[in-house]
Amino acid sequence: MCPKKINDKITKAPSELEVIESYVKDLWRFLPIPICSVSPTHKILDGNTALAVLSGYREDELVGLLVFSLFSGDINSGKMFSVVLKKKGAVQEATLKTKTGTSVPVKVYSQIRQDEKGQTIGSFLGIVDMTKEKNFQREMEHRVREQTNALEEKVEELQRFQKMAVGREIKMVELKEKIEELEQKLQ
Repeated sequence: MCPKKINDKITKAPSELEVIESYVKDLWRFLPIPICSVSPTHKILDGNTALAVLSGYREDELVGLLVFSLFSGDINSGKMFSVVLKKKGAVQEATLKTKTGTSVPVKVYSQIRQDEKGQTIGSFLGIVDMTKEKNFQREMEHRVREQTNALEEKVEELQRFQKMAVGREIKMVELKEKIEELEQKLQ
């Protein structure tokens, strides 16, 4: 084989690095958990399909957004990221604001990215929609309140019955004493 043909095959064949990069991108897109990588200046570098679906933004719209803009409350001010940088990772509950303005309760998992020298080069975020869990929690709290109210009503009913029964017993004892008294007078 001539050197030109070998050279052509080498340039046409994907390098191992390209294959690995393609694999990582496919995996990144496939993951059902919304994730993104964030620059040291807190801009989204890349977000997966699940993040686009949850946030309502297209994947290309996410790139370059300040990650704070996806959240409301303390996390919006950058508080979470200072925690991430201090703890080298964190989990925090937050509220994600979708593109349409809908609020979604989420848990944000974060981890800083470091280079081989230990310098911070950004962070990764994993975002879990907690809507079902929060709805379930509210439903359970509602049920507990209902059961507590029902039990309190039963307790009150039992207390009324006890007062009535005790009052009746006291009256019975008094009547027995009067009967005994009258019987003694008759004798």
